[in-house]
Amino acid sequence: LVDAETVVSESVRRFTNARGGVPMRKLVTIRNGVDVSRFGMERSEARRRLGLPEDVPVVVFIGRFVPQKGADLIGHIVKHVRQQVGDATFLLAGGGPLRESVRRELELGGLTDCVECLGPRRDVPVILAAADVLMLPSRWEGLANVIMEAQAAGTVVVAADVEGSREAIEHGVT
Repeated sequence: LVDAETVVSESVRRFTNARGGVPMRKLVTIRNGVDVSRFGMERSEARRRLGLPEDVPVVVFIGRFVPQKGADLIGHIVKHVRQQVGDATFLLAGGGPLRESVRRELELGGLTDCVECLGPRRDVPVILAAADVLMLPSRWEGLANVIMEAQAAGTVVVAADVEGSREAIEHGVT
């Protein structure tokens, strides 16, 4: 019944057409945007503010602790990275229904020495400036703002190869 509907990515456009029956001609893609002026803090200043050492790799997850975002995979990822890389610090920012179960899994796995569960935060630019890598193990995405925020901060993004993420990341380039 609409004249036009906006969507955040081409993958959401295809999904809305296929699942919602909205004709493609009525679907207009307007991608999310990020205020890049919020990003650009020096890494050393960000790490100082967060009480992090300069010489340890920092991996962050910023998002909702829900199955869509792959929050239930965080414990496995932390364990695997620690086995492969050794010393690394993980910052987990956000809230959601799986947050406590992720924290308990990390506890049971003996991984709390390298993980800090930050809870919901408003200082995402600081966290991303301090990070070496943003991990986003999503099962599906429309277009994750956190990917664009990490790119604005100059932080490497390692994300699951899902439709919405593919539109924001060019493998091996961005």
